[in-house]
Amino acid sequence: MCIIRQVVKEDCGHTTERWTEMCQPARQRGWACQVTVRMETWWEGGYCNACLDYYPRYA
Repeated sequence: MCIIRQVVKEDCGHTTERWTEMCQPARQRGWACQVTVRMETWWEGGYCNACLDYYPRYA
């Protein structure tokens, strides 16, 4: 499951930090969770896609 949000370039670093915190509840349940932020430059000023991806870990 990947939740995507677009944020302006200036907020990309902050977004990664904040979203990594959002991973904690999932990790406490033993789920895998990762945040990937991909830079995009299609728009003037640029923005990035932040993807919060979490899923149950299967033994």
